[in-house]
Amino acid sequence: MATFLATFAAFCVAVLALSIGLLDGRSLRGSCGGPERCACSMAEARTCPRRAARQ
Repeated sequence: MATFLATFAAFCVAVLALSIGLLDGRSLRGSCGGPERCACSMAEARTCPRRAARQ
């Protein structure tokens, strides 16, 4: 049982550490800059200027 609790605590700490950006007021964004600028179709997603700049 102690191993389970230690593992659960470690996962909770990891999730909290990874979510600091969200707690700090930042928002989740996709590869094209966020939901307001995301392409709806796969053809539009392939022509995303940010994606092309990364490659």
